[in-house]
Order: sequence, then C-alpha cells, then structure tokens
Amino acid sequence: MEKIYLLLLLFLPTLIFCQDYKEIDAFARSVKYTRDYKEAAIKLAKPYQTEKEKARAIYSWISTNIRYDEKQQQANQKNPTYRIGHSSEADLQQKRQEYIQEKIEHTLKKKKGVCQDYSWLFQAMLTEIGIECEFVSGYSRTSPSQMGKIPQRPGHAWNAAKIDGEWALFDLTWSTDMSVYGGNGFFMMSPEAFYKSHYPSNAEWLLIEPAPSLENWSNQMFWYKSYNRYKVENIEIDGK
Repeated sequence: MEKIYLLLLLFLPTLIFCQDYKEIDAFARSVKYTRDYKEAAIKLAKPYQTEKEKARAIYSWISTNIRYDEKQQQANQKNPTYRIGHSSEADLQQKRQEYIQEKIEHTLKKKKGVCQDYSWLFQAMLTEIGIECEFVSGYSRTSPSQMGKIPQRPGHAWNAAKIDGEWALFDLTWSTDMSVYGGNGFFMMSPEAFYKSHYPSNAEWLLIEPAPSLENWSNQMFWYKSYNRYKVENIEIDGK
C-alpha cells in the first residue's frame, strides 16, 4: 500500500517564507489608498533601506487593496486573446505600453484585477523606485485533475524582480489572502518551491538550472497553495 509522507519544516528561520514582515505589512496597510501608483510606490519605499523591504511594502499594499476580479477572469476565458494592430515593431511596443498603462489605471480605479493586472501594477511600482522587475506569463495548477496533463496555453502571470542583486519570484494574485497561502504569500519564494505550482512560458524564469521540462512539471504531485502555511517542503511516495 502506498504511503504519503509530509515533510514539515518547523524551525527554519533562514527560509524566506518564515521571515516576519508584520511591521512592514502594518505600515503598508496604513498608507492611504491612491490611484497615483507612482506616489504610492515612493511613499511605501521611503522608510526602508533594503530592496527586499521596499518590495515587501509595495507587495503588501497591492495585496491589501486590490481584489481579484472574478467577472473579468470569466470574460477573459471566453475571449482569451487580445490583438493589437500595428505598422511596425516600434509601433507595437508603443501601443502595448499604452495598453498596459490603461489596464493599470483601470485596475486602480476599480480596485480589482486579474493576474496580469496585479503583475503589471507590481512591475510599474517597483520600476518607479528603481527595482528591475519583469512580467512573467506561464502556467499554473489549481486542481489535482490537472496532474499529468500538459497545458496548451499559458493562463497565468506573475513577476520576477532583481532584489539586492538576485532574481526572485512573486505572485501577487495568489497572495491576496496571505493567511491562506502561508502568511507571507508567494513573496520571494524559493524557485524550487515556486516551481511546484508555476511554470513560465520562458523557462529562463524558472531560475532553476538545469530547467525541468513542462512535461516533468505537469507530471509532478499536485501542490496545494495552503501547504505553505504548514511549512510543507516535499511530498514523498513510498510505493513498496
């Protein structure tokens, strides 16, 4: 009979998701909401010295103030593509930036958004305070029924940011209820832990060498987000 072992990491203070960000989160919640994301980014970063602290304040502020837009998510499923007419590559990039800016402003006005909106807003706010940040699209798994099935189309978005000289991974969308997703949410989670539920369209953003294949990712055990709350590091199956 198969036995499943949950390996719990009870006391590992060096792991990023065990760090205590209570004071930063409390400050972020105290910063008055504004649709001027540039002003908000500067105000949120001002009290802190390290890029990690600044990123955390912005991350917490967005997670606190922006709710997930279920209706928009359903509409996107019905019409998953958006085409931008353009006459040249330069024209395409300009129109794409204009579209992203419109989406950011819409998100701030409605205080709601979907994964790409969270990711674009986080990228814009980090960029405003001089932190390099990338928008990452890719695949995620939300149900055990997805195990063993290679996804055909990217359906999620998150961020990679260069924090104090090192690239780190963030998922704002899955952190809107950080009490469920592990206290600190998907904030600078290790690439190995992030990989359990995310796979980028560009494998470079796995931040893992050598990069596992999409097929290998699809065939791994399903990883519930709430495992992070209980410090589960791995699941082993003994088939003996």
